[in-house]
Amino acid sequence: MAKHALVHTDGASKGNPGRAGIGVVVYTDNELVPAVKFAERLPDCTNNVAEYTALLRGLDIAAELGVETVEVRTDSELMAKQIAGSYSVKAPDLIPLYNAARQKLRGFRSGKVTHVRRGFNAVADELANVGVSLSLGQSKRIDADGPTTEPPAHPVHIAPAPTTEPAPAVAAVPVVVEPQPVVSTAETTPATPLPPAATQGQTTFTWLGHGTVYITTPGGVNILFDAFTESNPACPQTWHTPQIDYLCITHGHNDHMQDAKMLQEHSSCTIVAIAEITDYYGNLGVSWDKLEAMNRGGTIKVAGGALSITMVTAVHSSTFETPNGTLPMGEAAGFILRGADIPTIYFAGDTSVFGDMKIINDLYEPEIAFLPIGDRFTMGPREAAYALGFLPSVTTVIPMHYATFSALTGTPGAFRQECADQERDVRIIVPSAGEPFTV
Repeated sequence: MAKHALVHTDGASKGNPGRAGIGVVVYTDNELVPAVKFAERLPDCTNNVAEYTALLRGLDIAAELGVETVEVRTDSELMAKQIAGSYSVKAPDLIPLYNAARQKLRGFRSGKVTHVRRGFNAVADELANVGVSLSLGQSKRIDADGPTTEPPAHPVHIAPAPTTEPAPAVAAVPVVVEPQPVVSTAETTPATPLPPAATQGQTTFTWLGHGTVYITTPGGVNILFDAFTESNPACPQTWHTPQIDYLCITHGHNDHMQDAKMLQEHSSCTIVAIAEITDYYGNLGVSWDKLEAMNRGGTIKVAGGALSITMVTAVHSSTFETPNGTLPMGEAAGFILRGADIPTIYFAGDTSVFGDMKIINDLYEPEIAFLPIGDRFTMGPREAAYALGFLPSVTTVIPMHYATFSALTGTPGAFRQECADQERDVRIIVPSAGEPFTV
C-alpha cells in the first residue's frame, strides 16, 4: 500500500458564480503515472467554493488509497494561505468547507496544502474544465489499475455559516518527501563537479535525474534533452526552470515531455521533436516559429548553423497521457548533436538495444553516449553494455534513466560490471543530479 500521496487539485467556475467543475490528480509514492484522475461537474457556485470542493475530493481519494501523508498542490493562493493560517476565512460559504478540509487533514499523519503556479497544475486544470463540460450530477474517474468509471457525483453540501469565527487553521506540518535517489559510492565513480570558470571553452553537461540532460556548449548554447524537471522527483529544485535555447524531446511519455510547455513559456526556447509532438504543442498555443518538426533520419541546423541535430532511431513506444485519454505521439527517437567546438554526442533516449546502432556509429561516430540502464522500460545494464559493442567510437558513456522510480532496478554498479565482463573499453561517468561536469 502506498504511504504518500501528491494531490493536484483545481476548481473552475464559468461566471463566478456560474457553471462549475473540479479536477483532481493523485500520484502515490513518487510514481509517474497518476493513481487516480477525477473530474466532476458541480452545481453553480463561485470559483473559491469549487477550489475547496476539489481539495475535499482530493483528500477523500488520498484517504481511500490508505496513504499516511499527503501534500496537496493548488493554484489557489487564497485557499493555500487560509489552510496555512496566513489568511482568515470570513466568507460564509467557505467556512464549512474550510472546517471540513481541516478535519480531513487531521486524518493523515502529516499533511500540507501548497500554492503552485497554474503552469505547474496543468493536468488538474484541464480536468476541472472537463468537469465543467459534464452534465450536472456527473463525474468521471480514471484509476491506474482499472477502466474509466463514472460514479455518482458527490453533492456539494454547504452548511449554514457558523456564528463564530472558524477555529485556528491547521498548523503546517512537514510532508514526508521521498529522498532523491542515491547510488552507492561503492558501486560508482562520481563525476567531479567543476566551477563555472573551469568550464570555459569546454562543453558542460548536467544530468538532471532520470532521462533529462542539460548541455551548454562553449559558444553558450543551452540544450535540454527531454522535458522532465519540475515534475521529476530526482531533479534538484534549482534546475526546475533552466534557461534553454533548444529543447529536444525524444518521445511522448510523460516522464520525458511533461514539463515541455512550462519550460517553453519560461525560456521561449525552440522545441525540437518528431512532427506529431511539435504539432501537439503548436495546437496548444506554442508559436509555430518556436517549433522544429523532424523525423528519424533527418538533420537540422540550429544556433545560426553552429550546431546540427540529427534524429535517429530508438526502439520504444511514444504516447502522452492527458485528462481526455492517451494520445499517440509518433515514434520514439534519439538524437545526435554535432558542432565544430563540441564532441559528437549520442543521446539515445529510451530504447532497447538494436543492431542499427552500428549504422548510427558508422554515420556519425559519436564520442559521448547517454544510455538508459534502468531496465523494465528500457535497456538494463547488460543490454546497455552490449549496445556499446555497436558503438566502438564511443569513449565516454553516462548511464541514465535509473533509480527515479522503484520499478527501475538497473544500477550504475551493475552497468560497470557488465562493461567489464563484456570487455567494453569505455570511461563511465556517474554524475550527481544537478552538478555540472565536463568530459
